[in-house]
Amino acid sequence: MPTAAAYLSFFDNDPKAALAFQSANGVVVTQAGQQALLGDPATPAAVRRSLETLAEVTSDGDISPATYPAGYQTLPNILRRSYENISLRGQDPKQVAAQFFDEAARTLR
Repeated sequence: MPTAAAYLSFFDNDPKAALAFQSANGVVVTQAGQQALLGDPATPAAVRRSLETLAEVTSDGDISPATYPAGYQTLPNILRRSYENISLRGQDPKQVAAQFFDEAARTLR
């Protein structure tokens, strides 16, 4: 576990990791990492644009974290099944909608 924690900490917090990884799977969110990338002339233009866009969006500090209730991941499947019940099986949309909300209410905690 200490090795895993060190690995995660490095890629989350160390500017050297930001330079090495170049936001390859998403824009680095730490200020130190962002500054390291913006200060490096080798940073690709697309990464720079992403960092600048992130800075614009977050500059007013009015961003709150999103939280989802337990069971949230089941909603896409319930919604798909509801759509198929209406479009492919000809079920009554009002009845299917009621079933969707009943099942969603049972699933979400």
